[in-house]
Amino acid sequence: MLRIKFEMPLAGISSTVLAIDDQIRNIEIDNALPVADNAVILSLTIQCDSAVSAETILNKLSNIQVIDISQTETEGYTYHLGVLTETSNAPVLISLTTNETIPHRIIGKHSHIEIIASMRDWNHLKTVAGTIEEKFGEIKLVGTTQTDSIGFPLGANKVKQTMSGKLSQKQLTVLETAYRMGYFTIPQEVNAKEIADELDISRSTLSERLRGAEHALCALLFGPRTWQLSSWSNQLTISGLLQKCLSRLLIRVRMFICCNYHLLPILTPRFRRQSLWVTAMFPTRYTHCRRRILPQIWLSSR
Repeated sequence: MLRIKFEMPLAGISSTVLAIDDQIRNIEIDNALPVADNAVILSLTIQCDSAVSAETILNKLSNIQVIDISQTETEGYTYHLGVLTETSNAPVLISLTTNETIPHRIIGKHSHIEIIASMRDWNHLKTVAGTIEEKFGEIKLVGTTQTDSIGFPLGANKVKQTMSGKLSQKQLTVLETAYRMGYFTIPQEVNAKEIADELDISRSTLSERLRGAEHALCALLFGPRTWQLSSWSNQLTISGLLQKCLSRLLIRVRMFICCNYHLLPILTPRFRRQSLWVTAMFPTRYTHCRRRILPQIWLSSR
């Protein structure tokens, strides 16, 4: 399989967004979801060199239905958009996918669109290149490499993109340096002082930035989050889903404990009684546990 990086003339929503203001540096298509009647929902990231208001972007995109727009918390000049538009506004993406090409990145800049994609072989590349040049004009091949894996398709690496928007550049630098130096490996390859020396910062500053990054990650995973779609009346919440998942996890943990009663000394009496109740709710799957172990749990929990 070939991994290709090439440049092509501006087209579709990239040219529309970049025409809004000279301060807009680039626009990236993060994800795409085809819907009925030749329409597509696009997830976009717009990066600006200086302040460009959300109102300016919305006014210039009046012919496109903007579902949602939000500004990143740590990078003041970056916006994430969700838009509902016709497939004609995503011609590059449509051309790639209809020609059985796997897109990884599609970034519109002021002079061109930069694309990274995977193709089967050189013959496939020739076919795709011919199709794109026929529709959009000449392309420039920047680089090619052989690969055994597909890698992340468009939108599949969303966790990394989301975390990058939640962390400051200093936190990202500390986190990446700590990871690459082996701070998170077991056993640990470096200590905090070595990382601080590498970054030329104090240990207290290193600790503060690492804890800030960890807090952002935990808030993303466990904190309440509600998405309000500006042009849709319904709200999507994940707090209820997380509660259900946690409840199921606790049920499984308590069932495991009921089958491993040697863990009881480290449990609180309340947790022991809850474990007993959970197991009693599923007697057919845990007959052995119910008959031979539950009496011991009950006695030890009184």
